[in-house]
Amino acid sequence: MEKIREVIVVEGQNDINKIQSCLDVDVIQTHGTHLSKTFLNHLKVLQKERGLIIMTDDDYPGRWIRTQISEVVGPTKHAFIDKKDSKTAKKVGIEHASCESIKIALSNVITFMEPQESISRSFFIDCNLQGHNDSATKRKELLKKLGLPMMNAKRLYKTLNMMNISEEELKVLLKEEIK
Repeated sequence: MEKIREVIVVEGQNDINKIQSCLDVDVIQTHGTHLSKTFLNHLKVLQKERGLIIMTDDDYPGRWIRTQISEVVGPTKHAFIDKKDSKTAKKVGIEHASCESIKIALSNVITFMEPQESISRSFFIDCNLQGHNDSATKRKELLKKLGLPMMNAKRLYKTLNMMNISEEELKVLLKEEIK
């Protein structure tokens, strides 16, 4: 089995155990939401030397960790596991995902750019992604095409701009049929 070059950043030890049971990869944990300056500096070094893939849970703490690391470390790769593929009756987490879901998420890694406005707010609204009766349905279809977790209009707008998707690219994505 080939080793993944990048280091995967997860929240806890159970996430490490799960991912390493599926793949030959180096994984580092955040130990929750407390991210010390020392830890963030360590991530900066790892990003320069090997690259990082952030794979946190699809919940508020996971999104917060993702944002904090990205702001300090700069553009990093992100892997997302759909919430339905990583939850039990009571909990959501990477440790509950199947190996197949983890591999799919890593094969669909996304690199976010420094925030910039590649899509204007008015264009986003004109595409019926916000403020229209069918906006939630259109967002859900678009998120599925992009392999992203569920999110509201405001977060999707920011994410599309972080991904540096142009207005032309968005038009094409919205016209494609879901596979």
